[in-house]
Amino acid sequence: VLWRINVDADDQGRGIGRFAIEKLLDEARDRGLDKLNVIYEEGEAGPEAFFTRMGFTPVGETEYGEVIAEIRL
Repeated sequence: VLWRINVDADDQGRGIGRFAIEKLLDEARDRGLDKLNVIYEEGEAGPEAFFTRMGFTPVGETEYGEVIAEIRL
């Protein structure tokens, strides 16, 4: 589970987050994992659109109301 990834607001939109997630997915595949989950808070300024573009799909919710999203590898 990826708990949190932060990219400074001034550097967002430059591919840094995409690079980090792609490398994490590569590593997960190399280790034989079949899925990866992320947890994030919903909201207009939140990361939902980013994770959706990366291929994650919401699959549940934590006990605190955060979104659990998953990508199949």
